[in-house]
Amino acid sequence: MKCFADVGVKGAKGCAALTEKQCDNCPFFKTVEQKRIDDMKIFKRLNSLDNATKMRISEKYNLRLY
Repeated sequence: MKCFADVGVKGAKGCAALTEKQCDNCPFFKTVEQKRIDDMKIFKRLNSLDNATKMRISEKYNLRLY
């Protein structure tokens, strides 16, 4: 199974979650589908917050919540 963080960097395999690719027993392992579902849950939660809180989080983490 392919991990969402498994990326190719200039022809070499890399990891978007860690500085070194170390797949064995990686605590960040998620399939692409699991990551998509988690992202949907995150944005649903963020969108349930009041506008002032959303703006603070959006600015702090450079997210587009609107």
